[in-house]
Amino acid sequence: MKYAERVFSNKEFGMIINGCEKFSDPLSRKLLQLLTPLIEKVGIPLTGLSVHTFVGNYGYTPLGIHKDNRGENVIHFHLGPSGKEMYNWTDEVYEEIDGKRKNEDKEYEDLIQHAEKFPFESTDIYFMPWDKYHLGKTDGLSIGVTVWFNNPPKAKLFDSIFSSLTKQYMITDDRLKEVFSPVKDPNSQETLHELLGLFQDEENLLDLPFSELFKLLHDDFKLALFSNAGWKTRTISLSDENLYDVNNYEILRDRVLKLVKPFKIYFRKSLDESEIIIFARGSKLKFRYHKGIETLLELLNSGKELETKELLKALPNEWPDSVGLYILSLLYDKRTIEIV
Repeated sequence: MKYAERVFSNKEFGMIINGCEKFSDPLSRKLLQLLTPLIEKVGIPLTGLSVHTFVGNYGYTPLGIHKDNRGENVIHFHLGPSGKEMYNWTDEVYEEIDGKRKNEDKEYEDLIQHAEKFPFESTDIYFMPWDKYHLGKTDGLSIGVTVWFNNPPKAKLFDSIFSSLTKQYMITDDRLKEVFSPVKDPNSQETLHELLGLFQDEENLLDLPFSELFKLLHDDFKLALFSNAGWKTRTISLSDENLYDVNNYEILRDRVLKLVKPFKIYFRKSLDESEIIIFARGSKLKFRYHKGIETLLELLNSGKELETKELLKALPNEWPDSVGLYILSLLYDKRTIEIV
């Protein structure tokens, strides 16, 4: 309230803050507490959950009457202090009342007479299905935290999974900026070789038959999503916020650690079984494979409070403590485990 008064005075304003699950770990964890019963009942949407916060005293929604993207249902947690009204129209009613034209002309007062009205106040929850035209209205300052259940159309999910190949395995240096010259021979293979050279293909994925490659991408896509308890975007790590240095792992010695609820660590072996690939809160980590690392991760997944020295016992005796502490340090940095 004080911020809005100081910055905007008596002016009308509206802000939409996207991807809040990335920037606020306390918010993402609190929302998961509220959503867990629903997620346990219906499952995790395949392109994830996302949080978008609406703040303002803007009257009617600045976007006008609209539908959200196909399959993206919204749960609105209304914080107030002022109330809000939501107006919904079915396709049939919207077409019958010439909604498209009147919306472009901002004739909202005429249109809302034909809408289904849903008023809500501070602490109320409102569900917005994706297939309804809708318009919001708030006269006073209101804040709404919305959680989007992103249920994708099949084409969008296919694209999301396949594009993960470039996101995970493509180089990130300046070679990506190099411009191709025109070609004269349609059968020449130089462009193909150069494009394939952009991949860091440590698992030789490009040697796989397409169906096997797609299965691996599909499985990894879901493991990453589930390791993040459904959130679409990874929360910023401690090191990204300059709150921690992963090489300062000695601070984890002689501590009690536990998995951050309700998250879980997932893992698999690399195709040649030489590495263990770990998915922790949406991040992907790799280590030389050893059964002891699996045991350590399973201990953490138990959810119990565990002393660091007990966790390190899962690893081979000949390994220095620094190896295990570094593994734990990376998990701590990703906010997967916490110090009790």
